[in-house]
Amino acid sequence: MVAYVILAGSGFFIFRWIRQPANLPENQRRGAIATLATVHLGFGILMVLLILFLLAIGIVGTLGHFGNLGHSVHLPVGIVTVQLTLMSAWSAIQILQGKPWARQVHLICNGGIAIALLLALISGWSVVQKYLP
Repeated sequence: MVAYVILAGSGFFIFRWIRQPANLPENQRRGAIATLATVHLGFGILMVLLILFLLAIGIVGTLGHFGNLGHSVHLPVGIVTVQLTLMSAWSAIQILQGKPWARQVHLICNGGIAIALLLALISGWSVVQKYLP
């Protein structure tokens, strides 16, 4: 969730500073955008890795504890979260390659990720309760 919030904030400011120049000289504005873009990219990569790591932990833990998957709505919610995250990363690559349609796909995926993460958080709480004595 922290990585998502940082990504949302840095993405907002990148978009804002590209569309409406800040009260900075042009070279400082470009430097600020480049720095934020680097932070955004770094946290994007981190978020993809964290989401895949959480998927692996969930699958291994559930298989180890129950012997099979599908004990709650948390699995489909997690899979949708992974899919949206990977699609967001793919659209980010398309943005970097200069494809203008990719920005809208990226933003739509990120809105879906916010909902999916919230649902994963809620459904995950009930899953964690199954592991506790």
